[in-house]
Amino acid sequence: MLGFATIRKDNFPREHLDKIRWIALIGEFPELRRIDSIVLDGSLYDITGSAEWTGEDGSPGMFIYEAGQIYVDGPNSMFPLAQCIADILDAFIFDDAGDEMLEQPIDDD
Repeated sequence: MLGFATIRKDNFPREHLDKIRWIALIGEFPELRRIDSIVLDGSLYDITGSAEWTGEDGSPGMFIYEAGQIYVDGPNSMFPLAQCIADILDAFIFDDAGDEMLEQPIDDD
């Protein structure tokens, strides 16, 4: 799994997130900026409908839309926004074991 969490519908993969609603939602949060591609190790990857996140402390993160779900990749401080997004999209947040996440993960520092 990419990131520390995934936002998706409870009955995924039978039901996907509404991509059009998600893309419209990106503009409603000042800490998000829509991105459609990323360069990793010199290669360009298409991540249409994704968003770059910048935390209050300047820390980077991403909400990567893929195949009807959104990967939450970045610091655990992204969790409250991920929870808000999931609520708006009538979805849930799951960890890499597939368990629903109800609280912000504790940093391992």
